[in-house]
Amino acid sequence: MTVPEIALFAVVVGIVLAGLLLATRPLLARLAARNIRRRTTRVVIVILGLLVGTAVISSSLVVGDTLSYIFLEDVYVRLGAIDEIVSNEFGGQLFSFAETNLTQIRADLITAKSPVDGIAPTLLKVMPVRNVAGNKGNQQITIMGLNVPRPT
Repeated sequence: MTVPEIALFAVVVGIVLAGLLLATRPLLARLAARNIRRRTTRVVIVILGLLVGTAVISSSLVVGDTLSYIFLEDVYVRLGAIDEIVSNEFGGQLFSFAETNLTQIRADLITAKSPVDGIAPTLLKVMPVRNVAGNKGNQQITIMGLNVPRPT
């Protein structure tokens, strides 16, 4: 079901339930109608309050979904569709693999007929970076380098 179909279903269910309530409890329906006519300002204030509350909740959900999408899209733009990262980490430090490990992993994946589209080596280092103009910087910047093949 799509979102408009779900919304239409909810409206239909609400109308059916309201019709059942009016049919089974006519006294309750007359009391509700009389209270709406007698206290119109209160009814308007309650309806506006419900609208504002609904708008606040739905806008927070929209902002959350938007930020989640932006962050996810940023990861896809930076890393591509990477499913798994193999690293050599010990005590919070990353150590490099030998290049023969990459060729061995690639050969093993090919012989196993693994559904991996590709494998690429990267260089990942944490190092200090300093802005020369402002003489400011950060001591913990993660630098990532990809070995991109040159077009021929």
